[in-house]
Amino acid sequence: MENFLHIVIGGNIGCGKTTLAKKLCSELDAIFVQEPHDAKVLAANYKDPTRNAFLTEIYFLRARLQAWQYFIRNRSRHVVEDRSVFEDGVFAKTRLERGEMTPLEYEQYIDLLELHISMVERPTVYVYLKCSPEKCMERLAKRMAETKKAVAETGAKSGPDTDPLITMDFVRDLAKSYEEWATRGSRMATLWMEVDVEEDSDYSELCSSIAKTIVKNSRLFMCPCHVNWQKFI
Repeated sequence: MENFLHIVIGGNIGCGKTTLAKKLCSELDAIFVQEPHDAKVLAANYKDPTRNAFLTEIYFLRARLQAWQYFIRNRSRHVVEDRSVFEDGVFAKTRLERGEMTPLEYEQYIDLLELHISMVERPTVYVYLKCSPEKCMERLAKRMAETKKAVAETGAKSGPDTDPLITMDFVRDLAKSYEEWATRGSRMATLWMEVDVEEDSDYSELCSSIAKTIVKNSRLFMCPCHVNWQKFI
């Protein structure tokens, strides 16, 4: 596909990435690449975070590489990705600092992460959603309540209740790591955008704004994504 766009929506847990990503997909007729979700891995992680931190982060790393192979490498349509491999180090660093990963595990993980990143092309557009930990937790609670209501109304089976196991301390620690990570944002994509999403909305106006910004900067996307990225740094 000529002028293929790989758009990533990134940010802390509960900031609204999935909602925005799905709306952008509709706006751009793009493929939605969802955050990996393996119930067994997540259940093990929440049951014993210290024992299973390394396993969990390796799972996400492998799953994102598979997503890249299946969707992004194909280039048949534009792609909007819900978080990317370029953010995975944020979680690993946070878990190291929380004592959930050993220094040796972290060292091995980073070596593998760097190898993975060297194999993929950087996104053309990266939209980083900035949101306070308090607002993230508020949205997580709302999402959980809506899920339970839907299950009660339809009688469908619900997935693992992972959201209640995400603590404020963890979200706050992630927020600190994200702040540091975002200072290197311009190196992660051709076009880097930081958007404040503290105020609740349906993201319709934000979608239009992002689409207009992409069109305005379309000259940046007139060449393959594997060109010399140094000129964008």
